[in-house]
Amino acid sequence: QFISATLPANSKILFFEEHRGFYCDREFVAASPFVVSPFISMANSSTSADELLGKFKSARITHIMVNQAAIYLHGRPTTTLSERGEKMFAQFRQQHLKLLFEKKSGIEPLDPMNAQWVQVLEII
Repeated sequence: QFISATLPANSKILFFEEHRGFYCDREFVAASPFVVSPFISMANSSTSADELLGKFKSARITHIMVNQAAIYLHGRPTTTLSERGEKMFAQFRQQHLKLLFEKKSGIEPLDPMNAQWVQVLEII
């Protein structure tokens, strides 16, 4: 709902750890449970946060929607970042992402059947 109500019409959102985009009325990129996320490929092959930024910009991706609940419940992303990919994403997040929205419920105390933790981040 936040994405549809708030983000510009020309936004392109990369869904991370989420493949359900049925209700999203903005252009989006999402992996299926059987295909590696483009995010993983981009992060794992980058040598700097700025290179990763360039990859997002060339793909016209303006925002990232992260299903943090999936990461929290599994203890890590279900699709694996390499050690370098984790480092690149940590740097990228610190330098190039701005938190726009967060919804968190059922995490503390943990309710696995109803856990929700979603973040929408703008690439800056």
